[in-house]
Amino acid sequence: MIKSKEYNFEPGAWSIVQMGEELIGHPTTALNELVKNAYDADAEECKIFYNYESNNKKSFIIISDNGLGMNNTILFGEWLQPSVSSKRIGTGKSLIYERNLLGSKGIGRLAAMALGRYITVVSKKKEDNLYNWIRLDRVDFKKETLLKDIYFPGGEINDFVNIFRDIDFLKKLKKSKNDSLLDFIVNNIDFKFEEGTLIIIEQLDDSVRTIIEDDFKDEDNVNFEDTEFMRSLKTLITPLELNTQIQNDLSEKKIINKKYLLSKKESIFKVYLGTNLLNIIKDDDLFELVEPFSIIKHYEYRVFGNIINEGEVKGLYICNRLEEDKIEEKFNLDKAFTLSDEPLSKRKVKEIEEIPIELVDANIGDFFFDIRVYDRESDSIEKMMEVLKTPNRKAVRKMMNELLGLKISKNGFSVKPYGEENNDWMGLAQMRVQTPATVISATQILGYIFLKSPENNGLCEKTNREGFFENKAFITFKKILRAIILEIGRRRYRYRLKHNLGRTIKSKFERPNVNEYLKYISDKTDDPEILKKSEEFIENITTTLDNIENALTFSQRLASLGSGLELVYHELSQPLTLLGGTKSVLQLKVNKIINEELKKEFKHEISCLNESISTFEQLKNSIKPAIGIARPKIFKPFDTFKKVCFLFSKNINDEKIEIEINKSLNNYEIKDYEYALWISILNIINNAVYWLKLIDVEKKIFFTLEDGNILVISNTGPLIPEGDLETIFEYGVTFKKEKNATGLGLSFTNSILSSINWEIWAENRDYGPAFLIRKEDINEQ
Repeated sequence: MIKSKEYNFEPGAWSIVQMGEELIGHPTTALNELVKNAYDADAEECKIFYNYESNNKKSFIIISDNGLGMNNTILFGEWLQPSVSSKRIGTGKSLIYERNLLGSKGIGRLAAMALGRYITVVSKKKEDNLYNWIRLDRVDFKKETLLKDIYFPGGEINDFVNIFRDIDFLKKLKKSKNDSLLDFIVNNIDFKFEEGTLIIIEQLDDSVRTIIEDDFKDEDNVNFEDTEFMRSLKTLITPLELNTQIQNDLSEKKIINKKYLLSKKESIFKVYLGTNLLNIIKDDDLFELVEPFSIIKHYEYRVFGNIINEGEVKGLYICNRLEEDKIEEKFNLDKAFTLSDEPLSKRKVKEIEEIPIELVDANIGDFFFDIRVYDRESDSIEKMMEVLKTPNRKAVRKMMNELLGLKISKNGFSVKPYGEENNDWMGLAQMRVQTPATVISATQILGYIFLKSPENNGLCEKTNREGFFENKAFITFKKILRAIILEIGRRRYRYRLKHNLGRTIKSKFERPNVNEYLKYISDKTDDPEILKKSEEFIENITTTLDNIENALTFSQRLASLGSGLELVYHELSQPLTLLGGTKSVLQLKVNKIINEELKKEFKHEISCLNESISTFEQLKNSIKPAIGIARPKIFKPFDTFKKVCFLFSKNINDEKIEIEINKSLNNYEIKDYEYALWISILNIINNAVYWLKLIDVEKKIFFTLEDGNILVISNTGPLIPEGDLETIFEYGVTFKKEKNATGLGLSFTNSILSSINWEIWAENRDYGPAFLIRKEDINEQ
């Protein structure tokens, strides 16, 4: 037997800095971690105050909470054991309010390391007589030595204020007294608190100072609500406030039957922020309550709902854009839509080995969402000026760019960095390149996704608190969310078309820089009338350019389709001729075969070949209308319709769709461009087949002639919403539950028909939708 000894790791002192200052990352992430620790401790309130002075030795941050606190066993035991956490043991609930615990990594306590050099922790449980404390100097851990060789002061004390004013003690630490800190503690901190925790960080890190300096560089025009620490805390706390509201809304609309409670007992958790840099004293209170973003109440479009069974969506759509046409309607999305392929280019993902093995194939679980959308036209921006209390439209746009985004919360608190400034984690910009008309920009969305434990533990945060592991659950999660965003984008687009709001499509071509022009105008004048007229003019010009682009796109599509079909048509001719000759030769030779069994087999094969040739001939004839499109000719719409139906014969047979053609069409002839009617029927039949697949009742497609000159194609599928009977022929409008649906078919049909003086419109019959096509009377024009 091999002889061996037992060994163990001895972590270096730098590990504390790496897990705190380096691993936690951004200062706002560090601050959020400390707030979440207060929540886990069953605190009802957490107060944060930062003091900034040019002499950094006088700067500090204080985080206090009235939670359960820590006795000497916890503070001098588990708290000093990084990566050890009692939160991983037991129910995963807090002791008093039974809140779902937010942290279990065991390193959140080191977040203070990312904020400054000196960290003092003071804590007390209600039953303790003395305060427990420790004091750390970050510099002590930046040494090439073992962690066990680093010592720092701590203990039990009756008056913890002495930690900051005892001259001999401070001299031993080689540290001067911080008069600003001492004055604040004496005058504003309850230094006789019964239970809770107090964290004091002195000599702020350069990253923290930079954030504060940027926020307050313009002393005469500072909006405390828009400072980075306040904005980060608002982002953190907003979903906790919304959680109850969204569930009440879902329950009221009967979208969910059961509410999910963040805590089993009703609890309150409030966060306050203060600073010496603003005169925000209210009733002698130095702190501002951190409240949800005010903009969240003033949405123009909203979808909220529940995701169940790993991909099914049940939700409600609300539109408040115009007072005279408000909308509220339920909608459902099935898995076939939410999990379908997306028009996104492939990207390199992280190696699967980086994901913990237990999370690789984890599922998502059920969750709910609340997504609000904002338009960016002048009238919308002016409304937001009042809501956000900004001086001008430029400031509104800047603030919206910073505030908006699709955010994720888990157990009531936001997960960084999702939905934060310049973080298009959903790839919406790329989706807009593919379908610019219907995909909403990240800077138009303020959305929250509500995750919970243990249902959604397949989505697990990385150790550095900067996002989830990109495992199977996370990829599926993004697919579902993109489907929801696409659904609201399509509904919003149809509404905007109906009311002629804004631009019709984002340009794919290089254009003059309109933003640069508007900036030039705004730099030259503050006259609101001139600025408004300039914006309106630019919008009108842009819409005109969009329409020109649409026409060009249709022309290019028409040319490509026509030339492509012509190529297929001619390429089919030669092999069909050869196959026909081969068939004739085989028929002559088969009679010379003596063996009857073999002769019978050959005749069967020849019969199959003949059927295949016949099918190819029919296919060739079916696309013939696309050939020679430049010349009008006499043709029967009856024949054109049958040719198109042949192209869909498999779907028609599989779905048992019945085709009925009125006898009045048997001898009806017209002289025109058959291709235009062929492509129109093609798109209409394609839509009809799609919708008939989704119903279980009688499936029929009708082709009739009405009033002597109106061709009518109708079906027994779902009715078209009355408000959308006109907009369905607009570019980008689609009701199909497919992510790759473009909304081009009927728009293309309308374009090509109008180019030869035909018109098309839609109406609902008793049994289903109908599309009517008629040659315009030139004499009436």
